[in-house]
Amino acid sequence: MAALTALVNQWTGQRQGNLNPVLYRLAATPTNSVFHDITVASSGVAGCSASVPSMCNNSTPSPTGLTGGLTGYLVTPGYDQATGWGSLDGNNLLAALGPTQASASISLSAASSPIYLGNNDNFTAAVSTASGKPTGFVQFYLNGATLGSAVSLASNGQAASPVVTFAALGTQSVYAVYSGDVNFAASRSSGLSLPVNSPGFSITATPVSLSFAAGAATGNSAVLTYTSLGGFAGNINQSCTVTYNGGGTPSNVPTCSFSAQTIILPSSGTVTGTIAISSIAPSGAGGSGSASREDLRHVHAGNNPAELAGIFMGALFLTNLANSRRRRVGWRQLLVAALIGGAMLSISGCGGASSGGGPSPPSGSTTGSYTVALTSSSGTTSATPAASISLTLH
Repeated sequence: MAALTALVNQWTGQRQGNLNPVLYRLAATPTNSVFHDITVASSGVAGCSASVPSMCNNSTPSPTGLTGGLTGYLVTPGYDQATGWGSLDGNNLLAALGPTQASASISLSAASSPIYLGNNDNFTAAVSTASGKPTGFVQFYLNGATLGSAVSLASNGQAASPVVTFAALGTQSVYAVYSGDVNFAASRSSGLSLPVNSPGFSITATPVSLSFAAGAATGNSAVLTYTSLGGFAGNINQSCTVTYNGGGTPSNVPTCSFSAQTIILPSSGTVTGTIAISSIAPSGAGGSGSASREDLRHVHAGNNPAELAGIFMGALFLTNLANSRRRRVGWRQLLVAALIGGAMLSISGCGGASSGGGPSPPSGSTTGSYTVALTSSSGTTSATPAASISLTLH
């Protein structure tokens, strides 16, 4: 205590006189960490009793045994009759009594995020100041308990925690406290809430959207990248589903296929594959305004075979009528010619009616927006997050 007081006198450049009021004032503000409070938990004694001498009380034994002597006082949080305020932290005492300290902030980061079950990880604290180089220590805390011993700041103002093996699923809470020094005040970092996940795998598609004409054989595929997470390894079985995003019932919905139906993913590795989208091009599409060869044949023939036959039979009838006047052909011959002409007109009319049909409607895949959903699993483990591809068919 005398040595600490001498250091205080040297640091402040003056005598302190009665130091007790200063110590009580500092103890009333525990955030400055001037005292290391001693409690039953920190004493290392379980089931502490005030009548049995131990590190958690100040009782005395009797002449013949541990019990029967003077009953003492148990250590308690804060001030107690056994240990007072606790033991002094010399560095924090000098910082609290020395010149006004500049502020310092401390940030905390994890070596990897997210964290996976059974993996090792550690944390890095970085102390920042407006100017100058901070010194001192950083204490890490995991779920409220100290994580190893306090770590000295390196010259770059950073300190690394001991390595931790995460053996249980759930969210882990981590924070760090900077002790401060004679120039910079102590500070505490914000807490990190880190979920510990089961090992698995992820899938990414490149590109995430495709756009091509129905029936296209190029530009209709994407590269799939499978990545192990947390040391996962296994065979991945996959399937895909194409869903139409428009209204109504589409025709010939596109289909999807993989370059390999099963992916063998090594531990901490990456594998690539391909997914292709197949669609059907429209067939028999009309509306171009161009005439078919059959239509042109009808036009050259007088627009309709029935019309040509009628003209022919009319000319024949008139010729026979004229000849009958000169040769005195009988009316029976004229009647037979007329009947034959009528029959030909009837046959030609039936054949001409069949030429009025139009072209067949398109039968290809319905154009529009689709979603290609990928389902991948290995036992009970599925891809996180699930992957999908946006498809525009035109």
